[in-house]
Amino acid sequence: MSELPSAPFSAKISQSFATLIEPRLAAGESLQDVLAGCFALAEERARLQNRSVLPVDVEFSLSLWCWYPLKQEGSSPPPWMMEKRKNLFNGATHDSARVIEATPARTLALSYDELQLALLDSEFSKLLLGDAPNTEAQLALEISSPRSVHQGDVYSGKSAAKFKDEKGRPSWRERALARIGELNCQLNKLERGNGGLGREEMAAAREHLLNAKRAAISRPRWKASWYGSDVDRVYANLHKAEVDILRLTPADDLRWKGPAVLAEVQHHLGIQDPRREALERELYSADGKLLPEFREAAVAAMQAANGAEEIERAKVRSFRNCVLLAIIGMFTIAIGLAIWGIISPSTLALCFSDPKTGPACPVGAKPRSEDVAIVEVVGLAGAALIGTLALRHIQGTTLPYSVPGTLLLLKLPAGAVCAVVGLLLIRGNIIPGLSDLDNTGQIIAWAVLLGIAQEVFTRTIDQRAQAVLDNVRTASKAFVDEKGSAVSAAQL
Repeated sequence: MSELPSAPFSAKISQSFATLIEPRLAAGESLQDVLAGCFALAEERARLQNRSVLPVDVEFSLSLWCWYPLKQEGSSPPPWMMEKRKNLFNGATHDSARVIEATPARTLALSYDELQLALLDSEFSKLLLGDAPNTEAQLALEISSPRSVHQGDVYSGKSAAKFKDEKGRPSWRERALARIGELNCQLNKLERGNGGLGREEMAAAREHLLNAKRAAISRPRWKASWYGSDVDRVYANLHKAEVDILRLTPADDLRWKGPAVLAEVQHHLGIQDPRREALERELYSADGKLLPEFREAAVAAMQAANGAEEIERAKVRSFRNCVLLAIIGMFTIAIGLAIWGIISPSTLALCFSDPKTGPACPVGAKPRSEDVAIVEVVGLAGAALIGTLALRHIQGTTLPYSVPGTLLLLKLPAGAVCAVVGLLLIRGNIIPGLSDLDNTGQIIAWAVLLGIAQEVFTRTIDQRAQAVLDNVRTASKAFVDEKGSAVSAAQL
């Protein structure tokens, strides 16, 4: 490898970039020209944003012309773009001004993530062929205005929709985006300190965070909600990025990460898990400091903890889906019974005949088409009443799946079906000790009681749901001691 062009930072960082992109050069492209042109673009981007140049600016420039990162999810660059960059960067070692002039300033105003999203959407022509502002004042205005990102020339169509569709975004997505921003800051810090630049883990971490952000800002789809693909993609990529950052962390900073890594491992791995035992043994021997020789043990334990957390979340989603299927089934039965009562009131009659008072039905003295529907509505009201009372036991959850709300919804069709079935059992003298009901008031009252009685059946489901939610360990919950009892962090 011949001598590299001058760079705005150390020769070691320049060498790292050269090692990464040299295998990606096309025929006729010079490594020295490519680096010189991208270094010039990086300095221009930093100048436009009134700050010093950073390695991420070089990553931005290399990404813009599809030399970096090492792996691209989107389509291959079009032939016109490959030919354009070949001609543009030819001789950039001696004349890099034309590279700057050919790159729209609007594009340089984008963030690294926004650039990657546009590349993944194959927006090459909008990135590279847009018209730059005429003055620096215009550019400053566009950089400071939200329209420069959301409504500019680069972002339109489906890319703009991803950024504009923020209203009604679930809270778990917002928390994930905040975590992605925090991890991006950590990566930038590693770059400034040259703690990870030039290593494949850095490119992998960038890609994982980009994938997580794409999933977090994507429009929810019912299939994705059912299968949990968005949630799994966000958290799986976040976990991979966290592990990559742990691998990249310099030794001086690594030693202080011991308590955080240990807490994550203790939350999700069992007490007898060998990976947890190995990490605890090494950290306790070093007074809680995560030494460089313990790094691989910490990585292995953290990967296992992340996998266990993903399994816990998948179990919650599976349980939620089962409850949703039960809700659909119960509503279907309730609607079917109501239609049956409308079509053939005498077949599904909910009337009683007392020798003294005569016949009594939910409405009047003879079967009517609306009898079953009225009983179901009354039973549903009873279920709603007892369901509201059951709110006192609900603790809520920060998980993406609203299990408590789904359980409350299950009680409504269950109360409607219980009211109809219960009255049919009373009418058939199946329930010992109950005689024929005397009047309409008694029938309606029993329908309310039977709607409330659904709590007997749904309580076991509530208890199972609480057990599933308790199995998901988070920082807000207690640890578990050797006997399996929950203890607070202060007791450890």
